[in-house]
Amino acid sequence: MSKILILVFVCFSYLSYSQDDDSLRVSINRIILDDKKVESYIDINDSIDLFINAMQKHFGEVEEVNGVYNWSGIELDSLGKGVKITMSHGIWTTKENSLKFARVSPEKVGKLKDNEKRGVRIRVFQKDGKDALLRKSYELVVIKIVEDLLNSVPEKTEE
Repeated sequence: MSKILILVFVCFSYLSYSQDDDSLRVSINRIILDDKKVESYIDINDSIDLFINAMQKHFGEVEEVNGVYNWSGIELDSLGKGVKITMSHGIWTTKENSLKFARVSPEKVGKLKDNEKRGVRIRVFQKDGKDALLRKSYELVVIKIVEDLLNSVPEKTEE
């Protein structure tokens, strides 16, 4: 009987601890394009400059061109070698219940309007060019990496 009570106590304390987790989570977004293809990506909307720095520190410095960062030939767990990560910097604009992402270079971002917010969109491709985020096993690996980078940012600031 005492073993059951100890087990219940351990389970209860584990569940209550997990609810106090303040770490940021990411999820995969998918859209169906006009040609019936599915495109998947991860959107990050918190601590943008710090997150970009964390990506550059983790995957290496790359030059941003028109709001796009490209890392090629990366090796990721489960995905293997030759992975390509494309990260687009842009501005989210809300108009009449619709949300639009427009790519823009970070240096060209001026004062944002009330209906605008900075963000980045991340896409991951396998060596053969296929969308890696369409496979659940790869999706989990990429989510873990991005969440670790997002939560490694020293301070959450409003962008």
